[in-house]
Amino acid sequence: MPLKTRTWEGIVSTIFNIWDDSMDRWLDDIDSETIRHMVDHYLEKVTTGRYTAKNICITHFNNAGVKKVNFYEAAY
Repeated sequence: MPLKTRTWEGIVSTIFNIWDDSMDRWLDDIDSETIRHMVDHYLEKVTTGRYTAKNICITHFNNAGVKKVNFYEAAY
């Protein structure tokens, strides 16, 4: 099912934003190379892990919690 324009606009406006509750701050060192690395990590994880094909989508990746986990996992 194609994503609605409003959904895409929300993704585009938030893709580089990651809030870390434990540090009570925005992780502001996110750039396109970091996102690319996070996406590669995410796709590797979801295709070899416990996820099903229905989970593999940009909206799942862009979920605040999922994105934060991928940021830390991809970085370390």
